[in-house]
Parts: sequence; structure tokens; C-alpha cells
Amino acid sequence: MSAKTFFDHIGEWFKDHFASHTWQQKASLAIALVRPLLLSLTQAAAGSTAETKVAGVVGQVTTDLNDIEAVINGAETTGGFTLQSALSSLQTNMSDLVADADVKNSAKASEIVNFANTILAEVQAIAAAVPSDFAAPVHGAASN
Repeated sequence: MSAKTFFDHIGEWFKDHFASHTWQQKASLAIALVRPLLLSLTQAAAGSTAETKVAGVVGQVTTDLNDIEAVINGAETTGGFTLQSALSSLQTNMSDLVADADVKNSAKASEIVNFANTILAEVQAIAAAVPSDFAAPVHGAASN
């Protein structure tokens, strides 16, 4: 049995409190809950051999989360951006962080890996919920 993600719990909460909900609402709330974990991840790595690597990944993940949240809430994108590519990038960054030698050799390795794996699980839950036909509106594209 796997642990439930924030995303799963949010879905249950929406079901209990509202007649309807969307995957976008669940994803936005899950992202809001993940953001403080990024700060905790950065703090866990402070002063360790992994500090620079973690800071770089957290910066990229923060950018990806901001882009993902904007798109799921209806923001237009520029050419080439897809929600799935942003989610994949975020997953790759978190997986690479967990596998990084500096992280593995850090005195805070288990704490860093736990935060990273929690964030990764949330991103995977959001990615799994995105409908296959979801397409973000593209800036400057003709509307019908």
C-alpha cells in the first residue's frame, strides 16, 4: 500500500465539501502545499556539500511550479511550452537531485531525499491527473 499524496487528500476533501471540482483545483492546492517543502529542502541542505546543487534545483523547480500553476489556471503560453514537458522537467530535476553524489554524501542526505521524494510524489500525482487532451492556450494563436 502506498502513502497518499497531498493531491489524493485534496481530491477527497473536494468531494466531501463541494458538489464538483476539477483536476486544476486539486493541482493548484497541491502546488501551494508543496511550495513550503521547497524552503524546507533548501534549509536541510544549508551548510552541506549538497547546498549548491539543491539551491539550483529548487530554483528550477520553483520556476516550473509557477509555470505549471499559471497554465492550469488558464494562462497563455508561448510556443513550445507544454504542461507535460514542464511536469517531466520537474520530475527529472527532483529525481536527479535524489541521485546526486553530493546529496548522497551529505550529512543531511536522508532529510533532503525525504523532502525531494515528497515533492516528486506530488508532481507525479498532478501529472497523472492531467487529461490527455489538455492543451494550454498559446499566446497569439487564433481562437475559434
